[in-house]
Amino acid sequence: MDGVVELPLDLAWSGDRRFDLADPVQRYLYHMTVLTSAVTPEHYTRWLNASLLCGDWSRLRLPRPLREIWQTHFPELGPG
Repeated sequence: MDGVVELPLDLAWSGDRRFDLADPVQRYLYHMTVLTSAVTPEHYTRWLNASLLCGDWSRLRLPRPLREIWQTHFPELGPG
């Protein structure tokens, strides 16, 4: 997943829905939007890219419970 991505309204209902994943700031906002707004497994599997997420994980300012849940299920996201 790269280039400009447009999230559906059920994920990005407030603000911009288009994100240029080549831009680190927009990619940060994209990840934060998906991780904090997704409610179905399909949201995660369709809109997250494991490689991009792993590369940006340490910079994301997620609520501690959300970060811990993700790191429990995906140890590769934890501190290395």
